[in-house]
Parts: sequence; structure tokens; C-alpha cells
Amino acid sequence: MRANRIKRGFHRLGMVVALPCLVIAVIALAMGFYNWWQVSSNFYVNLRIGLQWLAGGITWYAVAWAIGWVIAGFASDD
Repeated sequence: MRANRIKRGFHRLGMVVALPCLVIAVIALAMGFYNWWQVSSNFYVNLRIGLQWLAGGITWYAVAWAIGWVIAGFASDD
């Protein structure tokens, strides 16, 4: 039971850390597509920034999940 609680806690921690990154990514991508619609040169800049934030959010979630998985593997189910 304790291993499941550890996994769930790190899953939630990963979601808390990744959610702001994903919100920033959506805003940057929206600004990029708005600049594309207006034929601005900032399209590629905003697209790059948005994709970097998206990759960062996914990476933070994966790292938190992996740490929880490893710790839960060593936790005993007494």
C-alpha cells in the first residue's frame, strides 16, 4: 500500500510541476500561430519557445514519475 502512495504522490508532484510549463507552452504556441496569421517573423521564435516549454513540461513529469517509481520499488509492502 505504501508503494502505491509513493507513486501517486510523485505522479501528483509531476503534474503540479508540468502544468505551468504546459500552460506557458500553449500560450507561446497560440502567440506563434497568431503571428503566423499576421505574417510576422516572430512565428518561428514563438513556435520554438512553445515547443521547448512543452518538451520541458513532459520531461519534468517523466523525471518525477521515474523517481517515484524507483523509490516505490524499494519501499516494502508490509
